[in-house]
Amino acid sequence: PTRVLDVAGGTGDTAFRIRELACELLAPHDDVSITVCDINADMLAEGKQRYEALLQSEAGNGGRASFATCG
Repeated sequence: PTRVLDVAGGTGDTAFRIRELACELLAPHDDVSITVCDINADMLAEGKQRYEALLQSEAGNGGRASFATCG
């Protein structure tokens, strides 16, 4: 499995790009999991909403992501 930790990831912009690239290069041969960590809970909440909308538009394909407050 491929696991990515995006520290100080804010709304997840970089994590989304990494996810897109990893899914193109690795999926379906690998399980892609990304964790976004940031001290600002509001930015994480925005990122989580954007990620959920992205999954709905893609019919749920392409790895997993989690958003965690750190610091």
